[in-house]
Amino acid sequence: MSDRPLSKEAVCLVSFCPVCERRDVSLRGRVLESDGDTQLLYVHCDYGKHAILMLLMTNGEMVSSVGVVTDLSVHDLGRKTLSLALDEDELLEAYQFFQNPAALSARLVRSA
Repeated sequence: MSDRPLSKEAVCLVSFCPVCERRDVSLRGRVLESDGDTQLLYVHCDYGKHAILMLLMTNGEMVSSVGVVTDLSVHDLGRKTLSLALDEDELLEAYQFFQNPAALSARLVRSA
């Protein structure tokens, strides 16, 4: 984990909470890992008390992001080894999993 400052693209993205759908909330972001034009961010919303892991990629003037809501704290993440790389088998497994809505629903219910 690092104390690197957020990029200007990241600051723009974390000025809006996609879960609360509000712009007037206090969001705190931290860069967990960075590799060239890619940053893995941890963002915490003080209003909704939830957290988002966000992968932010920049390519020239274009910015892409993918996020997932999590119940992990930034301290929990600090104890884990984070990797941005997936192997081919993991990618295929994730693709097949998300192509089957029934399996996705069943797995979410089992994990709740």
